[in-house]
Amino acid sequence: MTKGMRLGAMTAAAMALTFSLAPTAHAAAAAWMAEAEEGAEILDGGGPPEGKTTWGNNYSISGAGTLTVRAYDLGVAGTLMERLDSLSFSVAHSSTILGSHLGDGSMTFDLNGPGDFFVNFSATPSSMARFGVPLVSWRVSFVPNASTVPLPASVWLLIAGLAWATGMQRKRAKLASSESGLPLSWAPTAGALAH
Repeated sequence: MTKGMRLGAMTAAAMALTFSLAPTAHAAAAAWMAEAEEGAEILDGGGPPEGKTTWGNNYSISGAGTLTVRAYDLGVAGTLMERLDSLSFSVAHSSTILGSHLGDGSMTFDLNGPGDFFVNFSATPSSMARFGVPLVSWRVSFVPNASTVPLPASVWLLIAGLAWATGMQRKRAKLASSESGLPLSWAPTAGALAH
């Protein structure tokens, strides 16, 4: 067997091992990505920018709500894309760091109002990895607080119509009592109706 054939056989074996373990990693990633909050607005996400191990972005939040940052290492031990040596992310507002996280996971922040928030990620590829590219899935999402829903114009028209109808009914009752000479507060009782 020639040197080139041995190298080709070793490459094929490594790729077969990678492909045999890859579905496990992708199934775990799919389960993680399915954890989206109901009503969440995805601000950003995906993989790291090409060739970068540190990246971040600034997000302008327009009101109160919940900001969630998640990161997940998609590497699989014993493959061409090994697990990362380290994964971390942090969230800052103005000059204050709101929180930082080391490893896979998520952080959630309850925000009281609008503001600019900076989210930073850092991923160090494994020294055992064949490629120095981090395999990370990340997402930044925001769920605004439920706000009071204003009444539609049709409801206001209905209320105005009911008020008008009630006013007209009182006016008719007042006119009817003034024509009959009975006081407005007079109302027949059950005993009066029985006689």
